[in-house]
Amino acid sequence: METSTARNHNNDMGEKKEPQSTKRRIEEIFEMPEGETAETCQEHVKAMKKEMARSSNRNLAMVKELMELTHSHRRQWFLKETVPISSFIEEYPALKTPFGVSVSERRR
Repeated sequence: METSTARNHNNDMGEKKEPQSTKRRIEEIFEMPEGETAETCQEHVKAMKKEMARSSNRNLAMVKELMELTHSHRRQWFLKETVPISSFIEEYPALKTPFGVSVSERRR
């Protein structure tokens, strides 16, 4: 008698087949939005840093958009490397604020 596990690994002819891998590459999971590249993300980060450096009247709509545009880039960096939190926050200063964290969390 064949178990359900054995059936999953056999085709109709009784030949054994390999189970499909469920692992995907990080790049496939967190694809950048259309038209975005690592270079455009760096430009977005630069603009975000400039806006977050302002002491008042920050354009939060712009910061939100920049956070959304850089989400995939940020996640890839975080998953590929061991990044100290201080470096992560330095690169993405909006994460110092509740606003920045909430924008980032909504993307999950």
